[in-house]
Amino acid sequence: MIKNELSKAKSKYLLQHKDNPVAWQTWNNETLELAKRLNKPLFISIGYSSCHWCHVMAHESFEDNETANILNKNFIPIKIDKEEYPEIDKKYQFYIQITNKQGGWPLSVFATPEGEPFFAGTYFPKEEKYGIISFKNLLNQIINIFHNQSEQIDKSIKKYNQFISDFYKIDSFPLHSINISQLHERIISLLDFKKGGLKGNNKFPNIPYLLYLLESEDEKLQDYLYLTGKKLALSGLYDHINGGFFRYCVDENWSYPHFEKMLYDNALNSLFLIKLYEKTKEPLFYHIARKTLDFILEEFNTENGLIASMNADSLNEEGKFQEGYFYHLPEEQLSILPQNLQNFIINNNGFTYLKDNVDYETYKKLDIYFEKISENHTKEKPEKDNKIICSWNMLFVDALLTFAEITNDDYYFNHAISLFNKLKTFQISKSRIYRINYHSEIFKHETLEDYSFTIMALIHFFEMTKEKEFLSLANSITKTTFEKFYNENYLFLDINKSILDTFDDAIYSPVGIMGLNLHKLTNYISNDNFNTIKSFLIDRGIKYSTGHPTILRLIRRVVDD
Repeated sequence: MIKNELSKAKSKYLLQHKDNPVAWQTWNNETLELAKRLNKPLFISIGYSSCHWCHVMAHESFEDNETANILNKNFIPIKIDKEEYPEIDKKYQFYIQITNKQGGWPLSVFATPEGEPFFAGTYFPKEEKYGIISFKNLLNQIINIFHNQSEQIDKSIKKYNQFISDFYKIDSFPLHSINISQLHERIISLLDFKKGGLKGNNKFPNIPYLLYLLESEDEKLQDYLYLTGKKLALSGLYDHINGGFFRYCVDENWSYPHFEKMLYDNALNSLFLIKLYEKTKEPLFYHIARKTLDFILEEFNTENGLIASMNADSLNEEGKFQEGYFYHLPEEQLSILPQNLQNFIINNNGFTYLKDNVDYETYKKLDIYFEKISENHTKEKPEKDNKIICSWNMLFVDALLTFAEITNDDYYFNHAISLFNKLKTFQISKSRIYRINYHSEIFKHETLEDYSFTIMALIHFFEMTKEKEFLSLANSITKTTFEKFYNENYLFLDINKSILDTFDDAIYSPVGIMGLNLHKLTNYISNDNFNTIKSFLIDRGIKYSTGHPTILRLIRRVVDD
C-alpha cells in the first residue's frame, strides 16, 4: 500500500499536503514506473502554495478520508508544485486548453501510467455545485472508463498526440511576405479600450502584451496605454496600504483582487510602469513602480535572493484561513484620512482602492496616511513561500536595471548587482542554472525559463555597463541552453526535449525571450543559434499571433533589420 511521501519535500506547497490522507507521490521516474507496474491511472494535482482555490479543494477533498480512500485504491496520486516544474504545468495546461476548457489552478489531470493525459479540469467541489460534477463522482467515472472503456482513452490519446504533431509543424514564411500590420491588428482586437487591459471578465496585467504595445508606433494606443497604466496604479490590483501588486482582479472594473502577491507580477508590473513613465512622463507611474520595487526589496528579500510569493489567505480572528482577510480594514482605520482625501477612496466591504481621478500630488498626500495605517495594522500577515526561483528573480533584476536606466538611480542598479550575485553564487554553476534555492539547499532541476531569463538579465547588464564578463557569461550559458534544450529546429522547455510551448502567459514565453536574446547577441558576438530557430519562431508568431506578443516583438525587429 502506497503512503503519503510529501514529508520529504522542500516545497511549501507539497508540505501543505504532507498530512493529507491521500497517499501523495512526487513527480519522478520511480512514481511513473510504480503506476505502470500496478496498472493504475495517474491523478496529477498541480498548484502552488499561495493559491486560494488550491486550498479550497484540499480542505474539501484531499483532507476527506472517503475521497482519499478512492484515490489511494484506484490511482497513483501525484502532487506537483507548478513553481518547481513549470514545464510540466505548461504541458497539462495546454492539454486542458485544447480540450476547450479554461485552465488554471488547482489543475486536476487524469493520465495513463506513462503520463499521457486523457481528462483534465481545475477545481472540482466535494459535492456538486456551480454546475460542476462532484470530485468523488468524477473519480468513479474515471475508474470505470480506465478499466472498462480503455479504447476511449486510447482513441483520446492518439487524437491528442496527432494534434500536438500537427500543431508544431513548421511552415516557411519568407520575411518579405510577413504583414506586420495584420499581425498587429490581431493583437489590437484583444484590447479593452474602455476599461484597460485585455477584454474579459477578469483583469490580469498581461504585461507581455503591454510591452509589445509599448514598442508600437501606433498612435491610437497612447490613450489606451495611459488608461491601463492608471488602472494598474489606482485600482484594486494594487495594495495601496501595504504596497505590492496582487495577482489579478476578479471583475472587469478592476475593483476586487485575488489576493496572492507573486514576485513575477511585481517585477513585470513595475517594469511596465517605469517604461510607461518614460513614454508619458506621468509621475504617478514612476511613484507606483518605485513603491513596488521598494516593497519587494523589503518584504521578499533574503540573504539568498527574493522569495516567491505571499499567500492569498491569512488567519482570521477564529484562527482559520480566509482569503484577503489581512487586507480588509475596519472603517475606523480609514477615518484618519481628512475628509477631502476620503473622497478619493472607494471602500469595497473593507477593501480599499482609489478613484480614477487621483493624480500624483493627491496620491502623495494619501500615501502619508496609507503609511500610518500600515504601521498600525495589527492583523497577522499572510504566510510567505520562501523558495528562491531563479527565473523570477531574474525578472526582478531586469526590472531594477530598467528602473535604474530610466531614472539614473544607482540605488536600484546596486540592488540589481547584489541580487544577481546572490543568484550566481547559489544557483549558477559555471554555465548550468538550477531552478530553486530552498535556502542553501538547491533543487537541481533545469528549465528553459531559468536559462532564458538569466541570459536576458546578463545582456541587459552588458548593454548598461559594457563589461564583457556579462557578455561572456551570457554566451556561455547560451551554448549550454542549446545543448540541453534544442533539437531539430525546436527549443523545448525541458531537458528531456519532450515539452513544446511558445505561448506567453502571466510571464514571457521562455522561447520568445530566448529568440530576443539571440537576436541581440548577434549584434555582439558571432552566433548562428538564432538562425536555427528563426523559422520556428516566425511560424508560431504568424500562425498564432494573438498568443505570442513576445515573439511578435522579435518578428517586428527581424523585419526591420
